[in-house]
Amino acid sequence: MNFTPGPWRREARFVMALKGKSVCECPRGGILHGKVDSANANLIAEAPEMYEALKALIALPESHCADMDCSTPDSEGCVWQRARAALAKADGSPA
Repeated sequence: MNFTPGPWRREARFVMALKGKSVCECPRGGILHGKVDSANANLIAEAPEMYEALKALIALPESHCADMDCSTPDSEGCVWQRARAALAKADGSPA
């Protein structure tokens, strides 16, 4: 799956990519939802960097996960499995 290349940045209620391309608009929700809308825009703007960080994480040997239960592929506590599932969803593949 192809994504709009990062880095992305937040500009008011918009998330922008390189060369001024708009990635998305986070609508203003008024007084009650303004903080949530702002937080959503911040999270979306960081998506490309989080994606790359997850890819780097799963490239590490799973032995780095000494405090987590990585004994089986479906261990909920295993950060590698959670990272792989998140990347699969982002890539449009079955998790």
